[in-house]
Amino acid sequence: MDLKLELSQKLALSQNMVLSAQILQMSNAELVEYLKELSVENPVVECDEQKNDDKFENVKEKLEWLESSDFQNNVYYNDDEKDREDWNYKEIPGESLEEYLLSQLNVLNLQREVYVLAKYIIQNMDNNGYVRESADDLYSIFKPFNIDKKCITDAFSIIQSFEPLGVGASNLSECLLIQLKARENRNPIAEAIVEKELENLGKNKIPIIAKNLKVSVEDVISAVSVIKSLNPKPGNSFMSDRNLNYIVPDVIVEETSDGDFNIIIDDTYFPNIRIGRQYKDILLTNVPDEAKEYVCKKVKQAEWIIKCVSKRHETLMKTMEVIVDTQKEFFSKNSGELKPMRLIDVAEKIEVHESTVSRAIKDKYVQCSHGVYPLSRFFCNGIASKNSNSKDDMTTADAIKSRITKIIEGEDKKSPLSDRVITEMLNDEGVAISRRTVAKYRESMGIAGASGRKQY
Repeated sequence: MDLKLELSQKLALSQNMVLSAQILQMSNAELVEYLKELSVENPVVECDEQKNDDKFENVKEKLEWLESSDFQNNVYYNDDEKDREDWNYKEIPGESLEEYLLSQLNVLNLQREVYVLAKYIIQNMDNNGYVRESADDLYSIFKPFNIDKKCITDAFSIIQSFEPLGVGASNLSECLLIQLKARENRNPIAEAIVEKELENLGKNKIPIIAKNLKVSVEDVISAVSVIKSLNPKPGNSFMSDRNLNYIVPDVIVEETSDGDFNIIIDDTYFPNIRIGRQYKDILLTNVPDEAKEYVCKKVKQAEWIIKCVSKRHETLMKTMEVIVDTQKEFFSKNSGELKPMRLIDVAEKIEVHESTVSRAIKDKYVQCSHGVYPLSRFFCNGIASKNSNSKDDMTTADAIKSRITKIIEGEDKKSPLSDRVITEMLNDEGVAISRRTVAKYRESMGIAGASGRKQY
């Protein structure tokens, strides 16, 4: 054992560096909320909401918006409550599934217990119209109230007779069966398939279904066409305010008349933050050292945050400039296909670490003339062709998925192509891809395998 001194270097994250990274990866909405909380927590920070007092400029923006060829995807403008009244803005909500079912329930003359149970079932449906609690579950819940089990059964029967047909079911099979039994011309084969062979139907095993039910393949095909006309989610056509996620774009990309692009960081709702002058004056007056130390600490914190916000704006702008320059065809032509681009490619161009780019695009969205997209969408690895490994000759996963879709659309549906055959076709076109990757892309697009696509 001995004692010795060694010199070494290691990276240590200061509190300010951690805060800078956190601000960088905040979305606009999160940053606005953070700045408002900062103004409450830090007394030296003054936070004012942005106001547009130029009435004529506001009217000009609205006229430009009205003259646009695409209202829904144009640039947002600042619109306050008074403006909404002036422009006769009125939000008209639609009818929810719960309201629609209760309107049917309230006109019936029911026993008190049955009405209460039916209302409870309606209010506990999911957005698709399914009830995840069985009659036995409800019996256990209402057992202390001496509710007869027949009342629960009657409540379910009444709800399942309501429009849209299929609501009140506990699973897909029951939902489809309710709709089949309500038809004037009932199809016993279709009902048998829904009751016993729904799993085989999902796998498109038509001959096996015909064998199990001891009917012809033609009868099964006819019954399947009836089943496909049913609605597996009867409640999804109604308005729902559950789990709504509103996306506010952080960046706006506008195409100019000469084919260039304007990039705008949407800071419309950013509060103006500044350090109160009176607190800076305190440092020059004869006040206790403790007060000066406290004010100095809060001033430094505010200055650092203002600097971090400015740096976030600069990094996001540089990142978007590279994205728009690389994916110019996507923004101008709305082709849907992207060029290969990685985090490290952007990082090298703006001379930062790729983790900085990752934080800059995290949970952020861009609005262009044809939609709102997450920034992460524009990053995708390239797949090299067989003949060249250069970046210009690479293709993206989106392009390959589009090609797979076209191949499948053009196939013989009675003899669909396997993943192996599709892989060979892509290889012949110069795309170096494996069968496993083709299967993964196909499944991600919700396309069934060869057996599932076969038509009998």
